[in-house]
Amino acid sequence: MSEFGKLPHRPLRHIPMHIVYRLSGSIPQKVLTEMREKYWKYQEAYGEAQTPFNEPGPRILAEQLLEEALHHKSNGPYHLANPAIAKLVLDSWKWLAEHRGVMLFAICVMSNHVHVLARSSSEAEVDTGSIIKAHKNFTALRANRILGIRGQPFWATSYFDRDVRTGKFSTVMWYLLNNPVKAGLVKHWEDWPHTYLHPDYDLLFRRCEWEASAA
Repeated sequence: MSEFGKLPHRPLRHIPMHIVYRLSGSIPQKVLTEMREKYWKYQEAYGEAQTPFNEPGPRILAEQLLEEALHHKSNGPYHLANPAIAKLVLDSWKWLAEHRGVMLFAICVMSNHVHVLARSSSEAEVDTGSIIKAHKNFTALRANRILGIRGQPFWATSYFDRDVRTGKFSTVMWYLLNNPVKAGLVKHWEDWPHTYLHPDYDLLFRRCEWEASAA
């Protein structure tokens, strides 16, 4: 299920995909309705056709609306700020990378939502829905135990996904890594404790030791 209803999900392929999912109740229903209405009007006007100059495509607009709601219009919960739960989320994705054919580029766990940049680890497609479902079921059960909560949903049932277009990988990676910086939580993304970056990309996206010490 998509945050925007009419926005179909895609399988993980040998193309990087940006995935965003959130805690249950993290976007007030009124804000969620307004967000969806804006998207549907845009979709009716342009569909998947070429959009006007300097206008985002439908999926990029959906991503922007979701981020705006999560960063500026959410009133909680913020369970992912709990270090034990954030670690649980990161560890679950690392397990999926080892056992379910997922190649992880990066993960950023914010207080009320999660960003993942991933692809299939082979040429074979991986069902994104089944991966997200397994991840949510596993982490929800254990997170609710940590919180001492029973009978309440932990994750929102929906999630957002967007294939990363050719030439846009670095842009999306920086966007993901700098989420805590944009939110004013840290000065440099490396200072955020709930981020994972694949070691192969350290030289491209992580500051050198001398840069960090000079900051």
